[in-house]
Amino acid sequence: MTLSMTDLTGTAGHDEPVGTSVGARLGRQAILRMGDRRFHIIMAEQALDTWVGGPEVMRGQLAHIRAEMEALPLRLHVGVIPRHADIELGPHAGYWIFDSRIVMTETVTAGLNVTQPREIALYERHFGGLDRLAVYGERAHELIDRALHEIEEI
Repeated sequence: MTLSMTDLTGTAGHDEPVGTSVGARLGRQAILRMGDRRFHIIMAEQALDTWVGGPEVMRGQLAHIRAEMEALPLRLHVGVIPRHADIELGPHAGYWIFDSRIVMTETVTAGLNVTQPREIALYERHFGGLDRLAVYGERAHELIDRALHEIEEI
């Protein structure tokens, strides 16, 4: 993670120290264990094979996702859209929906908060389409394990 944050800081011209950015991201992970929140995360299988920061960093990331899925099965629902899924929804930036009240998305330089109910409904419908394409449980674990195995072979 530090490598990509360093690269981004260097190219985007931000003065924020890399350690601060990394610390903020790690701090957000604590939310997974606070209160009675539940999280539904969907990612494309291609994300498992895109090495951000090299194989060592990616190995740690994948192992962490796998461990959190096992440690928090009632809170963390992780789906993986198989690489050969027929996605007709078009490309999009990642986003987070918070209790149908706000949608947050990020660009390279800024964050965007969507609060209009009709726009939130569109994000929810989009997410529902992704949910129908994703695999969960053992099948999602298998895809993550496959990516981990490929890294181990290097």
